[in-house]
Amino acid sequence: MLLAAAYVLTGRLWFPMGLHAGWNFSEGSVYGLSVSGFTAKNALTHGLRQGPLILTGGAFGPEASIIAVLLCLGTAVLLLWRAAKIGRIQPPLWSRQQFASRLGLVDRKRIPRPP
Repeated sequence: MLLAAAYVLTGRLWFPMGLHAGWNFSEGSVYGLSVSGFTAKNALTHGLRQGPLILTGGAFGPEASIIAVLLCLGTAVLLLWRAAKIGRIQPPLWSRQQFASRLGLVDRKRIPRPP
């Protein structure tokens, strides 16, 4: 959801791809933690995960923890809020005509305005 929200906000792939690459690089090469179940061999530091699986992500790594899920969800909501604020999100196709008619943007000759 986070990567989709990043794409919606910018309309380009560089931002979601950069987020993904930065996340994987920092998680594996900097902190020495598992990335999608693969353990980094050469890392700047070697982090230890201790605690319940829901908090550590288990063998899959920290990206499977509830903390990462909530962090990514919160960031996605903020990105989508910003995208909506600057007009990057359009109403669904089936409701655009109704939305336009409420704003008085439809051609009155072709589409009658609802009462």
